[in-house]
This record gives sequence, structure tokens and C-alpha cells, in this order.
Amino acid sequence: MFLTLFLNANMILTYDIRSANEFAGFAAARPHKNTLALPTTSKAKEKNMIFYHITTPEQWAKFDKVDYLEADSLATEGFIHGSYAEQVDASVRLYFQGCERVLILKIDPTLLTAKLVTETSRNGDLFPHIYGQLNKSAILEIENRLMT
Repeated sequence: MFLTLFLNANMILTYDIRSANEFAGFAAARPHKNTLALPTTSKAKEKNMIFYHITTPEQWAKFDKVDYLEADSLATEGFIHGSYAEQVDASVRLYFQGCERVLILKIDPTLLTAKLVTETSRNGDLFPHIYGQLNKSAILEIENRLMT
């Protein structure tokens, strides 16, 4: 007898539970030889994973008196770019050369009012994209980073 688990859109596991002492406990089940793990599993991101948006102090100041932020990319591309923690430094180097300072906004995706979509982008990596305004109430912290 087999038990199939759909862990998320990127991973499906099938367990052979006959080897688990006839249903004695799921912990003893072992993966069946036909377990399927889809190719993007190693790059998959959890839907509720903290992520970051990088902006300039000048862009931030434009939205000082309102409870949301819009990046220029919302008008030109239809979404606001985000990065996961391990992608922030590369994004800063690639897109903010020549800036004296940047602000790195730490965002809790569970607090967003706009739609969040994780999509393949630079180097085939997955990046978070906000399809709408970034409500400031979703921002947990702001790092003021001097560029060197």
C-alpha cells in the first residue's frame, strides 16, 4: 500500500507504508522507489518566506505621507521587485551602483495586501514580485545601507 503526499506544487512524495509494520506509524514509513521530486524543488520558496525590497531614500521619501510604496517598476513592468535574503547583496550590486545609500525593506508576505507571485528571473532563480502597492504595514524592518 502506498501513501502519496503533495507537499507543495514542487514536491510529491510516495511512501510504501507496507514496510511500516502495517500502518504502525507514519514515522516508520520509507520513501518508495518511485518517489517523484519535480526539478524545481531545490529552488522552491515557501509562500510565507520573508523577503526584501530594495529602494533608495529618494524613492522612499516620495511616499512619506501615505501608507504604501510604489516602485517605478510597478508602472513599467506591472510589479514591484523583491529578493530573498541570499539574493539581496547581488541585487544591490547589480541595480544600485552609483547610489550613496539604499534602504532594504524586510517584508512579511503574510501582511501584504497585494498579490505576491514567486517567478523565475535572473539566473533562473525564483524571485518574489508584488503585483500592486506595497503596504507599509507589511514592512518589518528597514536597513539603511551605506554603499562603499
